Amino acid sequence: KATVSVLYWGTMAKGKWYMQDPRTCRWVETDEATNGAMESAFRQGHSSVEFTLQGVGYRAELNKKRLYSVSTGGSRAIKREEVVSSNPYELEEYPSKKLNMKDIEALFEKHRQASDSDEQCIQGEGLLSLCKDLAISIDDDSLLLVACRIQASEPFKLGRSEFINGMKSLGIDSVKKLKAEISKWKSALTDKRHFKYFYWFAFDWTREENARVIQAESAVESWNVMLAPRCKSFPLALWNEYVTTVHKKAISKDAWKSLFDFIFSIAPDLSNYNEDEGWPVLMDEFVEWAKKEKRV
Repeated sequence: KATVSVLYWGTMAKGKWYMQDPRTCRWVETDEATNGAMESAFRQGHSSVEFTLQGVGYRAELNKKRLYSVSTGGSRAIKREEVVSSNPYELEEYPSKKLNMKDIEALFEKHRQASDSDEQCIQGEGLLSLCKDLAISIDDDSLLLVACRIQASEPFKLGRSEFINGMKSLGIDSVKKLKAEISKWKSALTDKRHFKYFYWFAFDWTREENARVIQAESAVESWNVMLAPRCKSFPLALWNEYVTTVHKKAISKDAWKSLFDFIFSIAPDLSNYNEDEGWPVLMDEFVEWAKKEKRV
């Protein structure tokens, strides 16, 4: 079994295991099963764990320290920017500010009540109410940015603790401050690492509750909002056409995530596409269709 570098990203109480893909040397998030195996092995005091990922066997030496990896070649600290698939906001520090917690709670309660629900969250009409207060459209990605920055865990909902604790940690206690921060967050999306995390987060927040996929039409709507303004060299309209008229199936989380790397690595005419690089079948079929139909 190949020995791979792994690291634990987060606090000692809550975090995630990542491994360095030996083929690309990129840090990637482990799947749920692998993450569980590593966490269980560590808690039981094991110094290593063996696992299989996509049919390949690996052995990982475990050393649960923040931003730390261990490999056969020794150990070294991992720079935050190397963890391309991790949360770039996790270790972001905001200057200490004097906040009015009552104002934060009142802001949440105002829009929770507008949600017309007994749940302790902002949803439905409450989200529309929040958008109106912020002078943003429900159809752009501003609300999604808010959900991302407070780490909302349920689709199309902003929970009480998530909202209040999130606003507190971000130093926000008013609509005015939140509007100013949204503008800054949008500017930060020019950083590919920030944009990637934001894009990945979008899958879980915009899917239907309890669904493991996103319907093609909904995916296309999200891609037009998130990707079209920022990935102008990629033939997104052609991709959307294929997904809705040929593929006609829901989009899995794997396909959603893979599209990000696909659009930033493939030439506009798809000439550098290599099917041996292990892209999901959806990408293989898209390129085959586009070339057969002479659309590129």
